[in-house]
Amino acid sequence: MTPFPSSIIRSAVLLSVILMTVIGYAQDSENIIQAYLNAHQEELGIQESDYAEWSVSHSYFSESTKVTHVHIKQMVNGLEIENGTANFNLLDGKVFSMGDRMVRDIYSKANSPQPILGPEEAIVRAAKQLNIAIQGSIKVLETMSPTEFLYDKGNFSLEDVPVQLVYHSTGE
Repeated sequence: MTPFPSSIIRSAVLLSVILMTVIGYAQDSENIIQAYLNAHQEELGIQESDYAEWSVSHSYFSESTKVTHVHIKQMVNGLEIENGTANFNLLDGKVFSMGDRMVRDIYSKANSPQPILGPEEAIVRAAKQLNIAIQGSIKVLETMSPTEFLYDKGNFSLEDVPVQLVYHSTGE
């Protein structure tokens, strides 16, 4: 059996350390955000249920300012809330500013985990709204998850059409 060259082993160890640091920092950011929401619930005018489910949509670290910017999406029943977002700016392990567009009293507004529109009907309605005629059938290319799909562009789009099941505000 031929041993691995030491340079490959060193590279693998370094990569593992970097990945563990990145994953650990992402978890730290999530814990910091959750603690901030818990501590500022009254001040923000939110209920615990309003931020019980959320996911990080993206985050990045600014080397020049040493600030970590984290953007989250609010969720209910495992589904994203359209425009239910917040962004947090973290410095030295603390939130120093926040932009808040979370939906308040979300569970009273998200009345059903069952969709009103299926993915194909959503495509048809969007095309109709844009005055685009769809000829032929709408074909699913890929089911990425129970809530995310990719549809063939057919004759109505320049690119394949991603569809995601989300809660949509009806203005009520």
